[in-house]
Amino acid sequence: MPRVIVLRSLTVHSTTDLQYNEFGVPVSVHFDDVYFSVENGLAESRYVFLQHNGLPQRWNSVAEHYDFLIAETGFGTGLNFLATWQSFIEHAPDSLRLHFVSFEKYPLSRQQLRDALAHFPELDEYAEQLIEAYPTPNNGAHRVSFAQHRITLDLWIGDIADCLPEWQQQAQAQVDAWFLDGFAPSKNPQMWSDTLFNALATTAHRDTTVATFTAAGVVKQGLRKAGFEIQKVKGFGRKREMLTATTSDRHQRLKPARKRPRVAVIGDGISAHCCALQLSVRGCPVTLVGQQWGAGASGNPQAAVYPLLHLEPTPLSQFYLQAFSLSRSFYSQFAPSACHWQGVSELNINASKQQRAERLAEAHYVAETVMPESAAQASQFHGCEVAHDGLRHPRAGWLEPQPLLSAMRQAGQHITAIEDRLVNAVPRTAGHGWQLQLQSGKTVDVDYVIIATGAGIQQGLQQFDSKLTIQAPNVRGQVTFIAEQPQLPRSGVLCGKGYLTPSLNGQHCIGATFQRNSDSRECFPADDQENLAQLQQLLAQDVPTSVMGQRASVRNTSANHLPLVGKVPQQQSLYMLAGLGSRGFTSAPLAAEHIACEICGGVMPQTIDMQQRLQAVRAFTLA
Repeated sequence: MPRVIVLRSLTVHSTTDLQYNEFGVPVSVHFDDVYFSVENGLAESRYVFLQHNGLPQRWNSVAEHYDFLIAETGFGTGLNFLATWQSFIEHAPDSLRLHFVSFEKYPLSRQQLRDALAHFPELDEYAEQLIEAYPTPNNGAHRVSFAQHRITLDLWIGDIADCLPEWQQQAQAQVDAWFLDGFAPSKNPQMWSDTLFNALATTAHRDTTVATFTAAGVVKQGLRKAGFEIQKVKGFGRKREMLTATTSDRHQRLKPARKRPRVAVIGDGISAHCCALQLSVRGCPVTLVGQQWGAGASGNPQAAVYPLLHLEPTPLSQFYLQAFSLSRSFYSQFAPSACHWQGVSELNINASKQQRAERLAEAHYVAETVMPESAAQASQFHGCEVAHDGLRHPRAGWLEPQPLLSAMRQAGQHITAIEDRLVNAVPRTAGHGWQLQLQSGKTVDVDYVIIATGAGIQQGLQQFDSKLTIQAPNVRGQVTFIAEQPQLPRSGVLCGKGYLTPSLNGQHCIGATFQRNSDSRECFPADDQENLAQLQQLLAQDVPTSVMGQRASVRNTSANHLPLVGKVPQQQSLYMLAGLGSRGFTSAPLAAEHIACEICGGVMPQTIDMQQRLQAVRAFTLA
């Protein structure tokens, strides 16, 4: 059985023992060592890790649509990642993707990154994007992406002795190049251990290379034991020696080939769009079939995006912290003008919420994730008189769904988007795959199908197999639109029992009501009144309102609030994404990434334990 990470705390605190030497180079007080060379850190990174792993030349000798995977010990300031990113953009063929995985026990804060990277103005374009997307330092795996999702960064925060055994099970024979960085073996002997060298052996294939700044005996011995042939070469600058390594005859495994099958995605909301785009960036021909884009729960004019937090490191809170990191970077690449990262305030509208806020404030989340906020602070930020203290999610915000969905369809170079309705699905007699028959008379032949129809998931499944039944109840919700008022928020989202958005196109959105086991899209005056009452709970003064409209939609949920992701049981080439509930815009990119990795191959974005918890099979009633 693979080792499963047990997270003992919610966060790893940002590094506080950082100093700068007389050359302005950051120094770890804990390890008494510099983060990069005092001579020229960027030149050192290029010389040690790029040049001695055969980069960028190797990028021009691999197959089209290749996913080049680099693994690194010690993310530090992110300098190696930025140097690699810059070189990849300048030299790699457009069809290639870069997957960079790094492990860090003592993550720097966003400001510490900014200060350290100021030494390298030629990287400013890339550094600013990294700093903006940099995950808050919570334990576990965090995936973010850049360059239209062509470059993926997995940052594993925690002790490498815990992270590597978990990760290497998913990365067998996958790593193309190892960057062995981190502090010197004499300063940080715990990292340069059998755990590290065992991971190198597990993840190596016949073309894997290794480069490291050190020529220490423990490293030479560890590399040889792991099955590598080592070579001493001239070190950078005044450093006498460094090591490079290539695989020996012991490692003759081929890297698993990535697949680029034809895939149909059924659905018209955010989950379907995320699945289609995640597959498209991997080079898969995708047919996206929806009856009307954004017609369901994804069709509201505004959508809040923020993580769901618990007092303890529950699987649910861990998933949403990771999902939030990816969603923020993912959406901002494709539709920056539709993303408004202005913050979200959760107000203590009753004693229960007050108690939760007090306990969350003591739960050791870093301030970039959540922080206490007084009513006065909230009032100043939102530009209106807020009634209660609460919590602030400073990096959260809201989206404009329709422009976002449109931008995602246009960004997918391999997406064919069809507004149509599926009427029949026939298994291919020649084996794997389906022939889909649409209402217009068109037929679509594909290797895989993903059903991402939201509240229509039950009906969608039964179009493929009438015996498929799931336990995933629908919940109806109605939002109310009111005319713009100066007494209402001008920035950020206010949440209590419901939520209140800032003005968009002359109106605010209040929502949403919550009615279990209902599929009705009819709007009711009583629901408008409920939403207006929720509005008054948030504000310190009564505000005259003029209802301009309303909209009802239905969301699909799961019993434990985790999405239902992956293979449909007893079906070879059928996948699903459902159960996203009221936080679909937060969770959809990560859930879709999971499915894309399953179909195409590649290292998954979560721990093995989380992958198992997300499996869609848990919601099915099987004979």
